Amino acid sequence: MSGAYGDGAAFVDLYGTDGVNRDATAIEISGMQTTPLDDACRESIIQLTAYWADQYRVSWETFPAIPAEEGRSFVIWHQEFTIGTGKECPFSVVMGETDALIAATKAYLKSFQEGSGIIYPAPAGLSWKRGDLGRKELNGIPVYAVEAIVTAKTRTTPRAWASEAAPACAPLIERGLPFVAIGSFKGSDGNGWVVREDGARVRASHVTPKLPVLTV
Repeated sequence: MSGAYGDGAAFVDLYGTDGVNRDATAIEISGMQTTPLDDACRESIIQLTAYWADQYRVSWETFPAIPAEEGRSFVIWHQEFTIGTGKECPFSVVMGETDALIAATKAYLKSFQEGSGIIYPAPAGLSWKRGDLGRKELNGIPVYAVEAIVTAKTRTTPRAWASEAAPACAPLIERGLPFVAIGSFKGSDGNGWVVREDGARVRASHVTPKLPVLTV
């Protein structure tokens, strides 16, 4: 990393250079510098950006700005970290569409977040966090703590705090969206579950790859 500027520099000021690869999520777009975006690509960019913004608790009302971080933008071009190295990605095509992509992402976020006046309820407390591995416990149920990126493989994947029958705690996860799993277990209902970093549970059958589980 070299020559950070704009929102890239603002990010580094807050989290340091190590935070770029540790804390930021990159969206890689296939193609050449001049390859135009098609509708499927735009939709993926919008959904991925909205998903991660939502996980970061960015409200649609302020998106892409993060008021708690001095208004820095949640959306950062790669070159805002690397321009001093000669890396200029995402290049002119994507940069030229950034404002439109942000506007579409804001609308997409609004469709999920608007209504209650809050983003989501606080997650249930976990006795471990990302990076703590091995046997753990969740409400008396043995859990195998892992750290893995899993991807939703069904069109609509619900999230819950207690079970699939519990009220939804957040919007459905769209097929193809990745998230961090920090635990997996087989519940008393016989179903396999993975535990998200925010404490929500997702049916193991709805994600890939398959994770090891501890049986009750």
